[in-house]
Amino acid sequence: MILLLNDVDISDSLNKLGIDNICIYGMGVLGQYFYRALEDSNINVIACVDNNTKIKHSRVPIISASELDTVQEKIDYYIITSEFYYEQIRDEIVEKYSAKTILLDSLIEEMILMNHCYL
Repeated sequence: MILLLNDVDISDSLNKLGIDNICIYGMGVLGQYFYRALEDSNINVIACVDNNTKIKHSRVPIISASELDTVQEKIDYYIITSEFYYEQIRDEIVEKYSAKTILLDSLIEEMILMNHCYL
């Protein structure tokens, strides 16, 4: 599904959805791909959360979930990459921060529909 976004301006789509300052929650393959797609955009990736904080990116810190307090007030949306753990992560974030969350798959579907990109 991600490959369908080749003709979509991801940052423009996020801006239209009111998403400007994000945290990518989960830096596995999908999280890293999404981060690279946003690297030179006007979307501010405030932080990335992962259990493996040794993952390196040049412009953004990889933090553990326990460190979210240090950056939370700067974040508009948490983009959660794990479908399997989405509900658990969402519930923790909403309970602790009353923050907006979205599953990456759902966000991609919304961008595809918004930009009329179909198979």
